[in-house]
Amino acid sequence: REESIKEMPKQREVKGQAPDSFEALGDVSDLTVEEIAEKTGKTERGVKTMLTRRGVTAKNYDGAARAKKAAE
Repeated sequence: REESIKEMPKQREVKGQAPDSFEALGDVSDLTVEEIAEKTGKTERGVKTMLTRRGVTAKNYDGAARAKKAAE
């Protein structure tokens, strides 16, 4: 069976990536998690996760500190 498949088949149609709604907000340091969630259409939990992974600080959530703590 390994000999019959020489390489992975190419994808016929490629969908473009959806634009990042968080990047469109720009500076979020003066916005709360709730405001960011409302503007991006995401949940508060999702926004907190995104802030932590990107190391960004919002008005009422310090994603940079959480990211640093998680890296330790």
